[in-house]
Formats: sequence, structure tokens, C-alpha cells
Amino acid sequence: RMNDMFYQQRLERSVHEDVPNTGGTPCANAEAVSCAGPQEMSQPLSDEETSETIIKSKQEILTEVKGDVRTIFDDSMRFKYVKKLADRYHFFHPMLEFIEVFWLRDGFDIICGNPPWIKLEFDEQGIISERFPEVAIRKMSAPDVRKMRDRLFAESPAVEQLYHDEETENAGDAAFMNAYANYPLLVGQQTNLYKCVLENVLDEINDNGFAGLLTPESIYNDPKGQPLRRELYKHLMYHFQYQNELKLFAEVDHHTEYGCQLLHGRRSSPPRFASIADLFTPATVDACFAHDGHGLCGGIKDENGNWNTEAHKDRIVWIGEEELKVLADAFENGADWEGAKLISVHTNIIFRILEKFSSLKIKLSDCNVTYAAGFHETNDVDRHIIKRNTVAPNINNYECILSGPHIYLANPQYKIPRKNCRLNSDYDVINLSRSLSTYRVNYVPCTDILTFKSQFTGLKIGNDDNGSPIYDDWFKHYKLAFREQVGSTSERTFTGAIIPPLFSHIYKLVSLLFPKTEDMLEFASISHSLPYDFYIKILGITDITPGKMQSFPLGISDEYKPALFVRTLQLNCLTKYYADLWQELWRDEYKSEQWSLDDPRLKPFNTLTKEWQWATPLRNYFERRQALVEIDVIAAMALGLTLKDLEMIYNIQFPVLQQNEADTWYDQKGNIVFTCSKGLTGVGCDRPEWNAIRGTVSADGNSYDGNGEPYTHTIDPKKSELYGGQQVTYYPPYTRPDRIQDYRRAWAFFEKRFNDLM
Repeated sequence: RMNDMFYQQRLERSVHEDVPNTGGTPCANAEAVSCAGPQEMSQPLSDEETSETIIKSKQEILTEVKGDVRTIFDDSMRFKYVKKLADRYHFFHPMLEFIEVFWLRDGFDIICGNPPWIKLEFDEQGIISERFPEVAIRKMSAPDVRKMRDRLFAESPAVEQLYHDEETENAGDAAFMNAYANYPLLVGQQTNLYKCVLENVLDEINDNGFAGLLTPESIYNDPKGQPLRRELYKHLMYHFQYQNELKLFAEVDHHTEYGCQLLHGRRSSPPRFASIADLFTPATVDACFAHDGHGLCGGIKDENGNWNTEAHKDRIVWIGEEELKVLADAFENGADWEGAKLISVHTNIIFRILEKFSSLKIKLSDCNVTYAAGFHETNDVDRHIIKRNTVAPNINNYECILSGPHIYLANPQYKIPRKNCRLNSDYDVINLSRSLSTYRVNYVPCTDILTFKSQFTGLKIGNDDNGSPIYDDWFKHYKLAFREQVGSTSERTFTGAIIPPLFSHIYKLVSLLFPKTEDMLEFASISHSLPYDFYIKILGITDITPGKMQSFPLGISDEYKPALFVRTLQLNCLTKYYADLWQELWRDEYKSEQWSLDDPRLKPFNTLTKEWQWATPLRNYFERRQALVEIDVIAAMALGLTLKDLEMIYNIQFPVLQQNEADTWYDQKGNIVFTCSKGLTGVGCDRPEWNAIRGTVSADGNSYDGNGEPYTHTIDPKKSELYGGQQVTYYPPYTRPDRIQDYRRAWAFFEKRFNDLM
């Protein structure tokens, strides 16, 4: 670097001394500038001659300063070390290597490429696996890797030195790339090489140039990425967001999202660019611009369940100042619209829906909510706060530490681990219609209770502190817990449930403690709905953090609350540990609630009492599904959406849910007799058995007669350790509900009811 800096200074001095300025900067007025002396200015050199002169000057200067550089490096240990690093890493400086490009054209005309998607982090396991391959092969835990490291260091001091050299180099790289002087648009963001390349491109392209880059989509949703987005939007012409489901990049995971950005060198203020999201093949892009606009715009998947590559003009979303302000209002409290997050917008209609969300003026950060990340599976095991032990917990001893699969959407008793639980698949689905004889967790405390509770820390959403102990309140109250990892390609994205006092969790879950229990119930109610799930899905987040949650909206009108609250409570209050919550939030209006569907499988509301009973919650699969359908409709109304909006949300953004709905069948007791859902392994019959027992299909295709006889199914122990060998009887006819028809029926029912109340 010092060598290049010295050369650059000499070159600049040489240029300023020898080349006259004919008006404007040399780069901006390249045609009027000659590298010849004043006596030759009457006959300007051609571009080719000028370029040759500059290259010749460059060579002469290198020859001239060669001796000086050698003397400097000989006299200084610091310079010697700098030269050693320069010889090792071969630092590359485009403005020096291509000086004629920047002198004559003020930058490149065209830049295109796929920069490295590499996050700078110290890979301890990778280094140790060079000596002990079993670290990578067996996917050993971090504590075991550290033991191997200590053993390796004892055997080989040279390897220890190499380890520390790598550690030092990684820290140096991170410091360089996080320095404001080097990358001012990236300060505060997670270091990734592609972002550095992107900022370099903005510096190195000329005003009339174009740049095309293939990058991850994280630049558009980074909570600290406003400075980069603010500048990027002013250069952006086209943004095409792809999903790798068709494996265009065979070596990349099929869930990966990435974007193609086409940039112009000249800044546009205000910004204006076209965006197409949910692409699977580049052919769709050209076809969208050629489309005439007729017909319906399809969703992410087509009617056959395949990834949709069909084009439509409505897929082209033009984004300017007005649209960015909508995004800022919906996701960031209206702050800094010029650097607003760019979410995955499938059609222009989505902006109308986002305006409805932005109309909710109360944000989660306004409710004094405490966020807790839970115990860390590695660090807190190392610190002897918790230990891995799959057992039946003693709840009164705070032993009920939940893992991610324990809960799902509006269901705090979704699955339990098997006796030998090592993988995510080593869990069994709980049948809520049966009394659970045992309950298991994978982690329990391994220290005294006071120490254990004091290690559970949290922070207020909207604050930037590092967290503080919260056990005095947290362990005494009901909390709303969510899976920390957002499953953007799963059936549902935002999956949470209410958990009782004394329960805690590991960091596969996060939890929210509300000062007001009714606020918790309101947020639970709308967060269980499909419209709110859609809001999270298009936000494009991959994990639930305090910074991302602070702008989540709530604050619905009171007339919708009884209908939402009673269904939410019946879905969540599954055990006696919820009796106090049920009684605290009881309203007499719950008894007068009605279903939008007349079906004997649905428990009537008029049997509810203020005291919690076993029969209080919704237990069979059919009535739990119906409650969620009606929550979708009521929440959509409360948010100011239309029925068409709700149908569009379902058809476009929830392809996996559509697939599961299309092939899930219920018997007359509300049991699932068959489902294709991968999340319900062990529930119902497998496909060959289902094909054999279902009988004749009805004319509308939504019912099978089951040959007119009940069928007794024996649960396979391989599919369910919890219920293996037990029998369940299914009663025909077997029916398949239609979610769109259910939405329309429920909408008409609740629209009339709420209109009558007004």
C-alpha cells in the first residue's frame, strides 16, 4: 500500500506540474486535456496518443521512484513489513492499475460480475478440522472442538502460531472493512465482501456507465443498511429478486434468495426503479416487460404446485419516492424513507395492503415490551447454567426449558422430543384430543435456582442496551414465544404461542413479556393471522430480533377483540397451567360467539365458563383449523383489508399452505385421516393406506365415502414413539375443506355481524 501511495503522490505531482487545466477537472474534461507540454497545446493529442503518453509517464515515474522506495523500505522496519504484506497479498488498486480509464473517462463504462458472498468470520472449526477431520465429518459441538484445539496446541506449537496468525488476520480484515475512511456506507453493518465490492463499484463507474451485479438480498433488509440503500436507490434502475428453487446455482442451497441489480452511474433524485420479485428464471423478466397486462397475475406457485415462472405485467413494480415512503411507514415508523427497506413485493396491490398496516399507529416499541432470547445451547452449557438431558421436567423447579419444536402457530404443545433426541426430526406430534401421559424437554438447569434465573436476561424493544436480568418479572408471568428462525419457505412464517409462568426456553425461541396481559393477547391474536404472517414474510427477515420487532404494528378497534380473543385463548390455553390466564381475560361476550360454519365437529361457544376446564380449549384438528381461518378473516377486517386482499395474500404468498390444504382430509370426529404436511409426520395414515381406505370420491372432489365403514388405524412406532402401537378409529365421510370458500363464507358472516354492531 505504501508503495502505491508513494507512486500515486509522485504521479499526481507530475500531472499537475506538466498538464495545464483548460477548464473543469482533468477527468471531467478529458477531451480538452493533453499530457504534452504547453508548447504543444495547439495540436491536441488523440485519445490513443494521450493514453500511450500516460502509460509511458507511469513507467517513467515507476523507474524514477524505484530507488527512493527501496531506500525507504530499507530504513524502516514498518515499511519492510508493509512491503512483505504487499508482496504476499498483491493488493490491487483499480485507479492506479487503470489510470488511463479514470483519467480519460472518469471511471468504467461497464462493470458486471458476481462478487464473493463471504461474511468475514473466524472459522475455528475449519482450522482444527485440517488436523482432525472428524470435527467436520461428525459436526462436533463448539465445546468439543475447543478440547481438540487445546490438544492440538499441546502437540504442535507451530500450529498454535498459525491459528493465532489466522485469528489476527481475520481481526485486521474486519477492522479495515469496518473503517469509515474505507467504506463509509457500510459502517455498523455486518461485514460481507460483496457489500465492499458494491460500494467500490459506485465509486469506480462513470456518470454514463452501467453496472450489473449479482448479490444477496440482505442489502435491502439490513436494519443498519440505510446509508448504503440511500445511495444505492439513486443509482438503481432495475432490481430482480430470485429464489434458487430451480437450482440455477447448483452449489447454492435452494432456499437462497439473491438479486440482480442494474445500476446507472449518474445519481437520480428522487429515485425511480423497477423491481420484480419471486423470480425463478431470467426468462420471466423479459416476458413481464412484453406482457399486455390481461389475465390474472399468478402466485409463487401455479395450480399444480410447481414454482411459477409465468410472466405478467403486474409483476413489474415501479418504486419511487411515494412507494419508499409507504415502506418506511409500514416497517420503520416512517423514518428515513430514502433508505427504507425494500421488501419482496409480488404485485402492485401489495402497496395498498401495506398502507393499511401503516395506519396502525401503535408499534411494539410503544408497549414497553421486554424481549428475551433465552439460554444459549452452547455457551450456557459451557457455563454450567443448563445441561442437555432429555427428561420429564419438574415445572415447579423451573425445569421446563422449551426448544423450538415444542411450539407452533397458536399451539404451545405441538411436539415433544423422543427419549433419544439428537435431530430436529426426533420429535413426535402431540394429539391434543388425548391426555398427555408424559412431557419431555431436552435441557434442564444444572445450577441453583437463583443463579439459573439470574442468567435469563432481556431488553426493552426499542432500546439499544445490552440486556439486563429480568427474572423477577419474567418467570412470574405469561409470555408470548416465537420461533427465532423465520421459515419464509415453510407453511407459515411467524409461528408463536403463549407459554405459562415458570417456563423458559433456549435460543431456538424468543419471548415477549407485556406489562399488560391484554396487549399480549391482542398481539398474539393478530400475529396468529395470515395477514400478519404475510407482513412478516414480505419483510424478508430470517430471524426475530428486537431491532426488527420494534416497528411491528398493533392497535385494532375494540369491536373485533372479543371474537379474536376467545379463539386465540381456546387455541393456546391447552393445560391447567393456563387456568389463571383464561380467568383473567374472561369476558361474558365469549359465550355468545358463533362459528361462521354450521358443523358438528365445532365445539359451541355457549358451553364456555369462566373457570378453565379440560373441554375449554379447541382440541380436534378440524376446529383448530376453523378457528385460524376465522382469525384470518377477523384480523383482515380489523386491519382494513378487503376479502380480495385476503384471497390475494393466500394465493400469492403461501404456496406450501395451499399444498397442505389441497391434500389434508378430516373424518367426522375432526381427526386428520391423511395429510401431506411434512410438519405432521405420524398424524393419520400414510399414502398407500389412505389410497386403500378412502373409497369413492364425491362429484365436487372434496369428499370420500370411506366405503361407508369406520376404519381402525394402528399407529406405526417408527412414525411416533409417543403413540406407536396405539389405535385410532376414523369415521367417514372424509372431507377436504376449501380455504377460499371458507374465507368467503366467514367474511359474509362477520361482515353482517360487525355491521349490525355499528
